[in-house]
Amino acid sequence: MNDPNWAEITTAYGTTFIALGTVVLAGAAVWALTSWKSALKSQRADECIGAARDLSGAIDRCRTIKKRFPQYNFKSQELISPAFEQIWAAWRRFDMAFCAARRYHPTLVQSIPSEAARYILEFEKTLHRDWSTDQYAKDQSAQCKEKFDELCKALDAL
Repeated sequence: MNDPNWAEITTAYGTTFIALGTVVLAGAAVWALTSWKSALKSQRADECIGAARDLSGAIDRCRTIKKRFPQYNFKSQELISPAFEQIWAAWRRFDMAFCAARRYHPTLVQSIPSEAARYILEFEKTLHRDWSTDQYAKDQSAQCKEKFDELCKALDAL
């Protein structure tokens, strides 16, 4: 009678199962890492889009206050100044979110935050004028808002 060497058979099967388990575990790790990176990429894009919408809303809020109080005087400036400060705070959040999104979406144009800041500065100039008599200032503020919204259309591709 030839008795098989069970120790050698068990060791061979065990080694095979360990190797197979290692391959499966490595595949699961690669899948988890890929899924995590994809989720992170989407999260950064969503944060950037959200920050851009927040900035757009802050500009709209400031424009609404100025429309309600079109004259350039102490009362209107008292209401507009905090709203304009919110614009800059929103721009700062947008700038940070944009930089983070750009790490995962390198095709985004790097100059978008600085162009947005330029439009905000143009918008600020219109706030120091009387919109009840100066239709050009009112129109210029609308153009600055439109330029910003157009600039942010690049984010829609994220």
